[in-house]
Amino acid sequence: MNEWRTVFHHNSYHMRSYSETRWAAMLDALGIAWLYEPKQVLTRHGIYKPDFYLPNANLYLEVKGPHPTSIEIEKAHDLQETTGIPVFFSHGRPTFFDGELRGGIISYFSNNLAVRFTTARLGQLIKSHLDDKTYWSYIYNGRHTASPPYINAGSVATSYLSSLLSRAQLEQYLETQHKPLNAIKSLNQNPAGNIEKALQYAGSKLKNAQLIEMLCYGRLGSKSFFSSK
Repeated sequence: MNEWRTVFHHNSYHMRSYSETRWAAMLDALGIAWLYEPKQVLTRHGIYKPDFYLPNANLYLEVKGPHPTSIEIEKAHDLQETTGIPVFFSHGRPTFFDGELRGGIISYFSNNLAVRFTTARLGQLIKSHLDDKTYWSYIYNGRHTASPPYINAGSVATSYLSSLLSRAQLEQYLETQHKPLNAIKSLNQNPAGNIEKALQYAGSKLKNAQLIEMLCYGRLGSKSFFSSK
């Protein structure tokens, strides 16, 4: 009998974790276009499928637990070397506290250095440059909540069926589910919004090793990292 594999639903997508559905909802709230597991590359550790690709920002977002492992960071490095597209990690547990979304971290790793932004700091940037409705939608969708007192019947059925498949069969099944959904999202994609333009600009700055070092050692604020002005 294969291991039980829980599947989490978000807008017809079958995602691999609750954290992934939460970040998908946060991206939706901020008007950031995304595709789920649209590409796979061969890395030193085998096949790698990054969780989200943000086409208007031209970057990948990987959702992890408390902290990405060294192997996960190496996979992201290989992906970036292959595609030329930056890979961000979201990790930690964002929780609503004192009017902010705290406990979550967005990280970018370069060699032995890491640039990090907290979800609270990102929330402050959103609040400063956008409207209150967008900010509170970001808070609402990003906060960690307790498991619901019920389980969706569709999720239970999908999880059970997934447990009957081999790993290769499961990967094939998920790909057939997500490919048409990604195609529809790509066709209906809107022009880049202000947040996506800021993220794209930030991604372009990550090619500057000196800038990364300044960010890591606190000699440059995150606001200037995201602002093209």
